[in-house]
Amino acid sequence: GARWRQQAINTQTGRFAADMQGELVNDGPVTFWLQV
Repeated sequence: GARWRQQAINTQTGRFAADMQGELVNDGPVTFWLQV
């Protein structure tokens, strides 16, 4: 639910913040990871 999503975002914000911005602009593979 929302709690899990928030926790996942908090975890990935630190690790994948830079990668997310770059990858989402390029192809968006991170989008698939977030859904998994």
